[in-house]
Amino acid sequence: MLKLFQRKTTAARLSAGSEVTKAAPLPEQACYIVGDLLGCALLLEGILARIDAHIGNSGAQNPKLVFVGNYLHGGRQGLATLDRLMDLCREFPDNVTCLCGAQERLLLDSLEIPSVRLQRWLRAGAAPFLQELSVDPALPADAFSAGLATALGPARLDWLNQLPLFWKSGNLAATHAGADPHHPLDQQSPRNLIWGHPEFAYRLRTDGLWIAHGHSEVETVTQAEGHIALNTRADETGRLSAVAILPDGQVSVLHT
Repeated sequence: MLKLFQRKTTAARLSAGSEVTKAAPLPEQACYIVGDLLGCALLLEGILARIDAHIGNSGAQNPKLVFVGNYLHGGRQGLATLDRLMDLCREFPDNVTCLCGAQERLLLDSLEIPSVRLQRWLRAGAAPFLQELSVDPALPADAFSAGLATALGPARLDWLNQLPLFWKSGNLAATHAGADPHHPLDQQSPRNLIWGHPEFAYRLRTDGLWIAHGHSEVETVTQAEGHIALNTRADETGRLSAVAILPDGQVSVLHT
């Protein structure tokens, strides 16, 4: 898988940092989980280069690459970010998984019921992404929906509508915003996976499942008590973060 995700860019240095915990996440195969991209296409290329370097250095076999959602706005490169992810999914369908995040859910909700949902999406920062698409949010609801659908096109809309809510391998899972600690992932409300659950941060799971997630902002990647938090707010800090997790439980932090 060496050079799997790399484009015509100079290989970047691997960002160091690793630890093995007593109760470690133990995926069935090497996996790389990437935090909120927030419309930062250039940083996406940077983290792909670091992942590629880690694959080469570790000898990881058949690695999985997982993105935790929030791809569209913040960094003003939302369309390029979206198209790059779609390319990765098409080229490596068995190795790349993109989860649905809050931004993607808000887009789909605003497309379906703009009179009810659009203002919430705008408050969450959608305006620059709509500017990229040349769609005016002040349009009447029907015209807005039609314009947004046309600007995105059927291929992007189909892709967005099919994004899964979670990924799991061994005792490791990834969601956008955590999960209800009382229930298995396949019995969760979509709202809990996309927006979080009030008890996620402080109540431990009893099934031994580790959950890597984005959504909630952290200064640096944190790994503790069954949680791995990855959203280092790439659009504001320039630091897009990821973790490499090997089947032996070794966790390495990668970042731009």
